[in-house]
Amino acid sequence: DSITDKDVVAVAESVVAISQGRFYDIADIKPTLPAKVLCLFFPLKGSLSTRYAMQKLMDEEGTFRVCSAFIIGTIGKLFGQRGLFYKLAGNQSRLIDDFSGTMPPYDKYIVFGPNKTKEVVNSIRDKVGAFGAVIADVNDLKKADILEASKGVVKTEISQILIDNPFGNASEKTPITIIKNYALYMQDLANQRAAETVRLENENRREKARLADEAAEAEKAKRIEAYRQAEEKKLSDSAEK
Repeated sequence: DSITDKDVVAVAESVVAISQGRFYDIADIKPTLPAKVLCLFFPLKGSLSTRYAMQKLMDEEGTFRVCSAFIIGTIGKLFGQRGLFYKLAGNQSRLIDDFSGTMPPYDKYIVFGPNKTKEVVNSIRDKVGAFGAVIADVNDLKKADILEASKGVVKTEISQILIDNPFGNASEKTPITIIKNYALYMQDLANQRAAETVRLENENRREKARLADEAAEAEKAKRIEAYRQAEEKKLSDSAEK
């Protein structure tokens, strides 16, 4: 099917980065001792578990910054604070892909995250006539990060739609995904939420009215009881006389 003004184009972040020339042959990377040591402390499935990716991160963000972030992050973990390394080591620490996570023929390259992401999504949207466009970092581990989205596209909603990774990984080679009728889906969702809001408001009004009626009945009963007691007192006083 052709792309319509109701659809959203989702592009893998590595594809955008490669198109911008942000990839580096591992044969040209000379890992230093800090890179060789630090990479050993990262999970094997992570992009920074190879000396080549760690070295390129140090080249980009600075060796001192990366090493300092690692030390602070390690201390933070001891006190229950996770993720400090990625907050302190620079944006590329979250976006870099090592050669094992990149599709052929770039499976021998380190790929950085893309640049000028807002310009890219707006350009894609306008050129194909779609409702919107996003750049996504998605994998088979139920992780779907939306790096950038054009106006009108809700990142959290797109993340949930892509959570099962329709892109595929490595040789599956589907770096561009079309989310059909997203605009209609969001309109339906907005209508459902509006209807739910009206329902809750009506329920709230009915509950307030019920409580007001109960309060009125209680006040009425109180007045009746006070009148009864006053009459009984009158009768008691008359009897005594």
